[in-house]
Amino acid sequence: MDDSWKEEISTPALILNYNIMEQNMKHMAHFVKEQGINLRQHVKTAKIPLVAHIQQKLAGNNAKGIAVANVGEAEVYAQCGFNDILITNEIIIPNQIKRLVLLNKFSLTRACVDSEKNIKDLEEMASKYSQ
Repeated sequence: MDDSWKEEISTPALILNYNIMEQNMKHMAHFVKEQGINLRQHVKTAKIPLVAHIQQKLAGNNAKGIAVANVGEAEVYAQCGFNDILITNEIIIPNQIKRLVLLNKFSLTRACVDSEKNIKDLEEMASKYSQ
């Protein structure tokens, strides 16, 4: 097979070799099991819930949720059945904090913090919208 197929694809586009992807996932799953550690894969590279589901299935009991970059990604993955999501960036904008709090009614979703003010803002919004 020549490379002419590449000219037919609109860019930007994610192109995966499924066999290599699955081989890499199996390797990582085996590694974490062998080390006795848990895996929380960061799904920002592929940004495809199906790929994250495959990763979790291969990691088995060593899969401990997923990590995403922002609230929007967390919402997408929660809608796709993920129930342990870590947002790796701080959520500081009020409407984003509100979305995070509301998302927790459906899926355990956490966010990293870097200041006491951020903790207080999250706590305040949670007390307002958690009921």
